[in-house]
Amino acid sequence: MPPPATPSEPLAGPDQPQFAARAAHPALTLVCLDPALVVDGEPAGGGYLADEVISSGVVREHCPACGDARLHLVLRHARVIRSHLYCPVCTRCFDALGPDGASTLTLPSQSIA
Repeated sequence: MPPPATPSEPLAGPDQPQFAARAAHPALTLVCLDPALVVDGEPAGGGYLADEVISSGVVREHCPACGDARLHLVLRHARVIRSHLYCPVCTRCFDALGPDGASTLTLPSQSIA
């Protein structure tokens, strides 16, 4: 763990380059996904049920369907087939595409030579 900043060291703030670089987020395009493609579960009552699906936290993006609900990040594990963003209000699943059209939630495959 780094030592705390001393009074002679500038703290990161809106006028500091470190803060500006983090504040400039790339534009993301949210694409709705079929829940059957992202979790191993069962259709039930107009929704989709799957055990052992745990949110890793809330992200800055809001649900394009609900508007006000913030999306949750769900990473691959147990019954989760692929990482995705999840709306706890309308239960829709989304992928986040970067400016190049590639998913920002998956790692590119690399061959091992």
